[in-house]
Amino acid sequence: MTLKKLRDLDFELWRALTKLYIDDPLQHFYLIYDLTYQLDRIDVLFDVEDRRVRSYLLVWLGTPFASFMVWGFSEEVVEAAVEGAAKCGMPCIVQVQLGEPLTLALDLLKRRGLKFNVKRYLDMAVDGESFKPYSPERAIP
Repeated sequence: MTLKKLRDLDFELWRALTKLYIDDPLQHFYLIYDLTYQLDRIDVLFDVEDRRVRSYLLVWLGTPFASFMVWGFSEEVVEAAVEGAAKCGMPCIVQVQLGEPLTLALDLLKRRGLKFNVKRYLDMAVDGESFKPYSPERAIP
């Protein structure tokens, strides 16, 4: 296992990231979008093993909050997310997957004495041409 930062992004790591995206575009959309269009607002930590990304932490520093999104399970990556949120100095959202990542994140947050709420977020992907909102007058300002 090797931890790599955004500044370590090279061709081999980029190939591993594009493979993740091709295999599951909805799961990795935020990462690829932010790497393409939001480089000035993000930081990323990758857990790489055998030329494969096992886990990553995508940090988005926007306003009015920061987001720490963990994909995959790596204790080091989950710990980096909690540590980053603890030191952030602004409201934060820590996003982890269900199962071991969530259990570890909750344990680390409790041990640090940090206040937190657990919520479940869902993303929705639709075809823009066929999607019909129930109340278009409320959906489009």
